[in-house]
Amino acid sequence: MSGPSATQVPLSLKTTRRIVGALFLSAFILYGGGTSLVVSSVGDETAVPANADSLAQLCAGSALLLLNSAALVLLGVLAVPRRTHPTMLQVNPAVASSTQLSCSR
Repeated sequence: MSGPSATQVPLSLKTTRRIVGALFLSAFILYGGGTSLVVSSVGDETAVPANADSLAQLCAGSALLLLNSAALVLLGVLAVPRRTHPTMLQVNPAVASSTQLSCSR
């Protein structure tokens, strides 16, 4: 693709913070909802379809737990700095140099 639509516009810091906050809160909700659905479906037994009272509850709970994992992966992706910030060098040079090495690959 060529033209202005092919260029990638970086997210602003404010937008990134809002996305991280929303993902952080959604991770709590997704994990709590998924766990409660799975536990209410299977009780104290192993979470397999043979032990489930309601297969739909088990599937919905499992889907919510997988979405929780996806939200946590996205949090990790957004947490990796795109470039080394100058104040990071002042705080901890070891962390700054390892971050700089991992981002330069």
